[in-house]
Amino acid sequence: MEISSLTADETLDETQPGPGRAERRRYVAAALFILLLGAAIRGHALGRFSLGNDEIHEVRWSRLAWSRMLAAVKAEGIHPPLDYFVQTLLDRCGVEAEWARRVPSVVAGIVTLGLVMFLAGRWFGPPAAIAGGLLLALSPIHVRYSQEVRPYALGLMFLTGSLAFLEVYRGKPRAGWLGAVGWFFSVIAAAYTLYFAGLIAALASAAMIFAYRRTSLRRLWRALPLAAAAGIVLYIPWLPVVFAAAGKTPPGIEAERLDVSWAAARLEAFGTGDWKTQPVSAGSWAFWLLVAAGLFAARRSRLAAVAAFWLIAGVAVQVAILHFRPHYPAARYLLPSGIAALLLASAGVAFAREKRPAYVATLVALGLVLAFDVRTLRSYFEVGRPRWNEVAGFLRSRVQPGERVIAANSWAYRNLGFYWIEAGAPAPAPLEKPPAELAGPAWVVLAVCPMSADSRAALDELPLAAEFPFTNHAEIRYVPAGRTLRVSGMCLGDSQDYGGSE
Repeated sequence: MEISSLTADETLDETQPGPGRAERRRYVAAALFILLLGAAIRGHALGRFSLGNDEIHEVRWSRLAWSRMLAAVKAEGIHPPLDYFVQTLLDRCGVEAEWARRVPSVVAGIVTLGLVMFLAGRWFGPPAAIAGGLLLALSPIHVRYSQEVRPYALGLMFLTGSLAFLEVYRGKPRAGWLGAVGWFFSVIAAAYTLYFAGLIAALASAAMIFAYRRTSLRRLWRALPLAAAAGIVLYIPWLPVVFAAAGKTPPGIEAERLDVSWAAARLEAFGTGDWKTQPVSAGSWAFWLLVAAGLFAARRSRLAAVAAFWLIAGVAVQVAILHFRPHYPAARYLLPSGIAALLLASAGVAFAREKRPAYVATLVALGLVLAFDVRTLRSYFEVGRPRWNEVAGFLRSRVQPGERVIAANSWAYRNLGFYWIEAGAPAPAPLEKPPAELAGPAWVVLAVCPMSADSRAALDELPLAAEFPFTNHAEIRYVPAGRTLRVSGMCLGDSQDYGGSE
């Protein structure tokens, strides 16, 4: 099978030999199975873990009046407002359960899975659709952000949707006005959901339109300046927020060092790992080997070249922006570019079918990737997310009248505070911000809390009431009556900013 499903004049060729009816049925059945598998994984254990940090901010803001919610999102400027509108709408519909708050991300993740299979199948053939679908269905990093009350899954859906609509138009340019309209508004929706999703949607779309500017996308190529101008006009209401956010940098944040450890963390995160920093596994190396095969295929396939540009240029642009406008280090910011790696991996599988030994090797690599994905997902569903509700429950069962509860830093205050103050049973004591010195009896809660050796030694002298290593390394220390603990400066680098999100 040719790596591209298009003939030389870049239009769909109905006379081109293709799979028979029985084979098509098998592919359709396999695709439906993958969609159901992806849906089952993304819908699994939605209520097992608590909300965490940034999810808490989004839920809190969704409970505000529409105008106040929008003002808060504008003031922060971290993300555009569309996902916040979705959560606010859920709140107005009476949705309270945390698992239900995550459903929009789950749905967006499933739709993205379908769109990736559609693109891989149209670009590189049915086997690529199956390979790309399996890789995304079990992708740990995509599963995680398909289960969060955050804009990542929705942004990726609009991003892949924009390329899918372009492909619809490319297949039927004379009757594809729906594809053109869908492409345009998908790019706009991506930009109103996640900054990088909108940027990469525009970048990848421009690459695809340029690649076919003389054939199936020539009309869009001619209309591209007008489409860009219309997009800017529709985005004008949010442009002042973008400019204001570009001029702000979170305090204490420096540009990331682009060294070996930085690269290894991202190779693992977008391979078979998750958001944590860990060595690159054999499964992740197998994944990137498939991506390399897809990059090799770009020599002879325009569509593989588009995917290669999407990945390489997208990562370069995002890294440059994050260098000049530093933010908290996280692999997830590269998700809009990283989705192209899955398409390249599927192209690598399709390319290898031309030679049996290479095809066998790619299937072995694909199996290795999926095996490591399953291992990571098992760990993720067991311990991969925080459970601040359990921390709050532990304290509620032990705090006595007259005892104080202190959050040693902003992270603990933000996360514990949601379940201590706003959710669950009435709290037996207020949650307090740390004083300079704390006299017992009191309970001190810490999480993500670096400190000096002296502070650590003083803390270790106190009884350890409980620790929750998979909940942001939270620990609870008890200060007995008559003891004093110096809290000030305990969490080095903590700004004591009890707001803000990522």
